[in-house]
Amino acid sequence: QDMSILNIMYVDINGNIMADAFGSRNEYIGDEQYFKEACNGYTYVSDVITDSRNNTSFIIFSAPVKVDNVVLGYNINKVNTNSIGESIGKITYSESGQVYTFNSDGDITYHKDSNKIMNENIIKFENASLKLGNFIVEPINLEIPKGYIVGIQGDNGAGKTTLLRMIAGLYEKMQGSIFIDGLDVLKNKVEVKRKVGFISQDRSFFMDEDAGENERIYSPFYHDWDSNEYAKMLYRMKLSNSRTLGNYSTGEFVKFQFAFAAATKPEVLLLDEPTANLDPVFRDDFLKILQDFVADYEITILLATHLEEDLIRVADYIIDVADGKYCMRECD
Repeated sequence: QDMSILNIMYVDINGNIMADAFGSRNEYIGDEQYFKEACNGYTYVSDVITDSRNNTSFIIFSAPVKVDNVVLGYNINKVNTNSIGESIGKITYSESGQVYTFNSDGDITYHKDSNKIMNENIIKFENASLKLGNFIVEPINLEIPKGYIVGIQGDNGAGKTTLLRMIAGLYEKMQGSIFIDGLDVLKNKVEVKRKVGFISQDRSFFMDEDAGENERIYSPFYHDWDSNEYAKMLYRMKLSNSRTLGNYSTGEFVKFQFAFAAATKPEVLLLDEPTANLDPVFRDDFLKILQDFVADYEITILLATHLEEDLIRVADYIIDVADGKYCMRECD
């Protein structure tokens, strides 16, 4: 047993301990501040708590236990502070430097690098709604976890592209809020733009210039622009740096946008039907690139497509879209 973990408890929604590592039952922690805080959200990490009765200090980790999206209780871990690092963001539990985090379902994920402790959700919708003519996006309340591929699936015209554009903060008349890494997308447009890459069929670059000139024009606007990554991805996509973007095929232009997004090191990458115009051979490679990109850079990818077979192969979660309604589910 790892002595750094003082206790692991399962607690119902009222604060009653139903079971713990010592077989205890019918104990009540509902009045404890850390339990009240744990009930406020998904993954919760407390400050250092001192128990004056036995002069021990600990930190609480918690995550809800959900069935059919209904919270039934909480997994609560009590961790000895003597076993952790100098800050909550660098907590370790073994000589190998492993750390763990919870996802929104209460599953534990182990990481090899202590720097990978992160906020659970990178995107949060709070009653986000929109009216575009006769098309209405009904209030959305979703939380999208960091570091996954999330597919957006629905018929043409169902609202897939609209959802991506809402996340990018492109609709001033949107009601409610969308947050990316804690930033309101409408109130922090400059910061959000640096965190989000967008790939679509829209030709919003300098189409009369080549890839190199587009880099020269755009790179000063990105603090973390990576020229080496840009060149590497252009090579991998088999794109010539001397041809103007206007001479690219539709598929080639999508590939160029992916290379461009890779150079900006986004935290969120939005892709609108990216594989629709790619040849079948490269489409397979493209999906593999997406998976590698998530693994290498720990970003979140939202992939809108009508090609269900693509989502089956790469998506961790799927947002089903129908008539302006959005529902997220975890893939098997």
